[in-house]
Amino acid sequence: MLAQFEGRYLLVATGAPELRTAVIDHLPKEVQAHIGGGFTVEVHAGIRDVAAAAEPAQRAVEEREEVATLQRIRDAGPRAAAWGAQATLDALREGRVMTLAVDDEFAAPGARCGNCAGLWATVPARCPACGSEAITAVEDVVEQALEERAALELVRSAAARQLMTGLGPMAALLRW
Repeated sequence: MLAQFEGRYLLVATGAPELRTAVIDHLPKEVQAHIGGGFTVEVHAGIRDVAAAAEPAQRAVEEREEVATLQRIRDAGPRAAAWGAQATLDALREGRVMTLAVDDEFAAPGARCGNCAGLWATVPARCPACGSEAITAVEDVVEQALEERAALELVRSAAARQLMTGLGPMAALLRW
């Protein structure tokens, strides 16, 4: 099912802890590596009840992923990472972004160059990258940045947002 639905993690619902262990022990090793967490729910629970019971485990997996991504970006250092809105937008313009991390609540107006497609946190008279006057104001530079081809990590958890504090609402792990 993980392969069929392109899942990254498997949440396991069981009653007794020994039943959970027995189920996991019978899974192939490659599937066991993708166990994201567990939760408890009645055997005859409906879809809504299962979704509600699984939500805390799902949120915990998402938080771990967000924090791990941001930690990789921080650990990459200044040569292999970009922090802050304009530095990240510059890296996107250069095609260097491998992984883009954005605070899910961040939105800001800015500009796009019609010549080089550069994104800017402010609206310049001329494009700082190519000198073109073909500048168009955009309502949300984040929305424009999301159109670029990069792996995306939307930051929603408090722990991940704490890592971004003081560094800016956008960050990127760079290709080169």
